[in-house]
Amino acid sequence: MPPDHARQGDAAAAFEVLRAYLDARATFSDHDFDLIRGALLHKHLDAGEFLQRGGDVTRHAAFVASGCLRNYIIDAKGQEHIVQFAPETWWLADGTSLMTGTPSQYFIDAIEDSDLLLIDGPSHQTLVDRVP
Repeated sequence: MPPDHARQGDAAAAFEVLRAYLDARATFSDHDFDLIRGALLHKHLDAGEFLQRGGDVTRHAAFVASGCLRNYIIDAKGQEHIVQFAPETWWLADGTSLMTGTPSQYFIDAIEDSDLLLIDGPSHQTLVDRVP
């Protein structure tokens, strides 16, 4: 495991990717970005590590700052069916599970080392209400 300061650097770099993503789509003040940064949690996944497994309740939406995730289901015969890939600058979540608190059928794992920014449902709603 890298030293804490390296992980903090990863978090700062991940946020700068999100900031560039948002700046390309709208105008935000520094205060807005401070609110956004405060609502996010940085998470690093090594390749093969899970963000969520089928049967889990989705707790966060994930912004992929670097790396790539895959979202898939496993059918009754044990076959994987990929629903989507989430490369850099994509968002990924099971919105139904996130909003209703019901278990998700989806597995989400990293197919390469990935840095994510996570936001939970209530924090997302707070940002919608407070950031124009």
